[in-house]
Amino acid sequence: MANDLENARERDTPAAEHDQEHWPARKVELAGLFGQAVRVGATDPHDGAWKLMLGEQVVSAGMLLSLGAAWVDELDLNTLEREPTEQVGDDLKRRVNDLVWRVRRKGDGVVQHIHLVFELQSSVDQDMALRMVDYSCAKYKEMRRRLGAGRCAPVLSVVLHTGDGAWTAPRDIAELIEPVPKSMRHLVVRQAYELLELRVPPGEGVADEANLAQAILAEGRGTEAADILAAHQRVWRLLAGQPRLQKVYIPWSRYNLCRRLRRKQIDLPAQLDDWPKILEGNLVKFGAKLERKLTKQITERVTEQVTEQVTEQVTEQVTEQVLDGLRGTVVAAVRDRFGEAAAAQAQAFLAGITSGDAVLAAHRWALTSRSRSELMDRFATA
Repeated sequence: MANDLENARERDTPAAEHDQEHWPARKVELAGLFGQAVRVGATDPHDGAWKLMLGEQVVSAGMLLSLGAAWVDELDLNTLEREPTEQVGDDLKRRVNDLVWRVRRKGDGVVQHIHLVFELQSSVDQDMALRMVDYSCAKYKEMRRRLGAGRCAPVLSVVLHTGDGAWTAPRDIAELIEPVPKSMRHLVVRQAYELLELRVPPGEGVADEANLAQAILAEGRGTEAADILAAHQRVWRLLAGQPRLQKVYIPWSRYNLCRRLRRKQIDLPAQLDDWPKILEGNLVKFGAKLERKLTKQITERVTEQVTEQVTEQVTEQVTEQVLDGLRGTVVAAVRDRFGEAAAAQAQAFLAGITSGDAVLAAHRWALTSRSRSELMDRFATA
């Protein structure tokens, strides 16, 4: 049913056109309430919406907890601090990450900072492992230039896949390199990245109703009107009394709604508290439209199936009528040449024959056999 509903969505707006047109740069009109969100999202609605959400400490912390990875337990997520996302390499090329955080590691009395590089991907990139190595190296070089002597802080990579399909790219650069003997492995570069897929719900022991990031991911993952609405209501409860986070969330929620509904534009609310009503109203209309479209598709499918069945039945009936006529011709030929008893034997033999070629062969035998016994031998060995 989920696939049927997904197939029933409007397809009249190409994805690229949709992404560029549904997020207009209404800077003057909306600068007071959503100015930052509109400015960021106007040029790149997908990355802009997600970057704004992940730029909030509570959201990125929730994303990391949703990984369910042991290494996340080593981090003091209360110490997350945003870092510049741009590095300039020795080749003078700019490398811009989607998001970079600095965080302290827990325990053992030593203050150690770790850098977390977040990358957003709406589609699968088979060279993602190579890209993450490039980003890490650029970060290490930037630290070396700034610190001079001493060791660099570790750089860990996290990829958030926001697409609907499965992530199929290698997660370790070693998977892009031909295998070498064990004695050489320590000489070959190794680096992996952590993956968080929007389409995959959190596993047992990781799911947390109070995790804002998981609620946001559930809304982004939803394909049915009821699922999107339920996830939104959960998010809104968690954002109660937090207008700054609401201002970041609403443009993201609007972008996600436009994407799911294949709409070019949904107006932003004049007041923050108006957004739940706007979203619910659009989802109700969307659900009714989906139901009508799905009903039409089912009707067309049933009609097509019935037509195919009737055609097959008619074809079978016509084929059987033709075979009956051929069988009668064979029996008549046998009767004319070898008598009534031979015709009865031929009729019994032909009753089990369903191939037109076999019946035609029997007809040739009836005309060419020199005796009744020769004809019966042919029937017996057929």
